[in-house]
Amino acid sequence: MAILFLTPLFKQRIWGGSYFKDNINPNLDDQPYGEMWSLSAHKEGETLIESGEFQGKTLNDIFLSHPELFNSGAKEFPLMVKLIETEDDLSVQVHPDDEFASRIEHQLGKTECWYFLDALPNAKIVLGHNAKTKDEMAKAIEEGKCEDYLSYQSIKPKDFALIISKTVHALGKGLLLLEIQQSSDVTYRLYDYNRLGLDGKKRPLHVEKGLQVIDFPQKEWPQITNHNNDLPVQELTSCDYFKVDLLKVNGKTICDNNPDQFLIITSASNNIKVNGTILSLGKSCIVTCGETKLEFEGYGEVLITSSNE
Repeated sequence: MAILFLTPLFKQRIWGGSYFKDNINPNLDDQPYGEMWSLSAHKEGETLIESGEFQGKTLNDIFLSHPELFNSGAKEFPLMVKLIETEDDLSVQVHPDDEFASRIEHQLGKTECWYFLDALPNAKIVLGHNAKTKDEMAKAIEEGKCEDYLSYQSIKPKDFALIISKTVHALGKGLLLLEIQQSSDVTYRLYDYNRLGLDGKKRPLHVEKGLQVIDFPQKEWPQITNHNNDLPVQELTSCDYFKVDLLKVNGKTICDNNPDQFLIITSASNNIKVNGTILSLGKSCIVTCGETKLEFEGYGEVLITSSNE
C-alpha cells in the first residue's frame, strides 16, 4: 500500500546539548536539544508525513482516517520512537503501568527500550533500586541520599535494555541511543540533582505518585544484552507492547514482509535506503499493510519494530 516517511521533531531538554544542531539539523537554535522524536502520534508532539499522498498530515490523522493501513486494534497509535543524546545525567524517574496511568493520568503507561548507538567510556545508566520498603526510599529522597539506593550499570555501544513500567531508571551522560516506547509522556521524577530547569527554576518532582507505582523490594531486574556480532538478524525484545529486531544491512538486503501488519523501520546508521528512499540516522518510516517486500541498501543497522497490541 505505502511506506510513510516521517519528519522528526526536536525537543529541548536541560540535559541536552548541541549534538542535533551539529549533526542532524543545522537550522536548530542554540538551545540544548536532547531528543529527536522520529515517530509520534502523541499530543505533546505529532510527526508529519514527509511525502506522498498524505504529505503534511499528522501520523495520528492517518491512523484514525485510514485504519486499513495499520490493521491495528489500538484506539490510538500505540508506539513512539526517539533518538536521544545526553550531555548530562537525566533525572531518576519511573513510569506507571497502564492501569495506574489510565486511572490517574488518562494516558497509556510507559514501557520502553533502549538500543545504544554510542557511549563515552565509563558511561552508566540507573536500572533498578535496592530499597527494601517504600518508607526507606522516601526517606532517602527526602534526605538527598536517593543515589545510595540505585543500581548502576555500565553501558557500551550495541547494548540493549528493556525497561518495563514501574522500573526506577535514568540515563547517564555521554550516551546516544534509540528509544522505542509506548505512546505516553508520563514520567514521575524522583530525584533531579537539585538542578534548575530551562526556566531557571527547579523542575517539579513527583515523589508521591512515583512511590505508588514502584515495587518494594524490586521484583524484576532488567538485563542488558550486547549485540556487537555478525548475526544478520537478532531479536532484541518481544514484550507485551512491541517486538524489536535488529537487522544488519551489508549492501543490499531483501526481506519478505507480512502484509497483514504494519512495521516501523528506524535507521541506526546514516543513509540506509528503504525501498529506494534514504533513511538517515534516527529517522523512522512506517511500512503499512499490504507491502510484501522490503529492500534495504547501504551499510549499517536498522531496527524493525512491530506492535504487539
